[in-house]
Amino acid sequence: MHERVRREFWGYARDERLHREQLIAEAYQGIRPAPGYPAQPDHTEKATLFDLLDGEAATGIRLTESYAMWPGASVCGVYFAHPDSHYFGVGKIERDQAADYARRKGWSIEDAERWLAPVLNYDPKLARSAATDGDRRSCATRAMSLGRYLDGRDLGRLGGRTPHRLPRLPARGAAQLPGAL
Repeated sequence: MHERVRREFWGYARDERLHREQLIAEAYQGIRPAPGYPAQPDHTEKATLFDLLDGEAATGIRLTESYAMWPGASVCGVYFAHPDSHYFGVGKIERDQAADYARRKGWSIEDAERWLAPVLNYDPKLARSAATDGDRRSCATRAMSLGRYLDGRDLGRLGGRTPHRLPRLPARGAAQLPGAL
């Protein structure tokens, strides 16, 4: 299909005659990254393409609940014809990047971790466990920081709450604590 796009449909490489080895070496102009591959690891983006193009009605190809295409010989991708375009891969991502992606997609972090599993640079189960342990430990740290900030000021402002029941404070440093109260 990529060859037909280059030679027929878009016609920017009408005279292209590449041998098998040249095709394998990607000696042609342009790229066709596809959802689920290194340049676009999130399979769910197929749904975006199908919605934009009314893909099922136009082609008869369906997406399964895991975003595989049926029939199985179907392909999906985005074409870039620019002569300087080249294939690339998204590197491994950290939890803050997965959380940001989840926020932008309107997902939970667990959903993002499920769909981005091949590119995660951390173990989600270990990260959740560490976050829970960190919350327990950081409560005492926050209480100590708040105590140092208040340094004998009126603790009545806290509404009678003991340090272990204090609201979660932003991890920014003592200079920013007043706005958190």
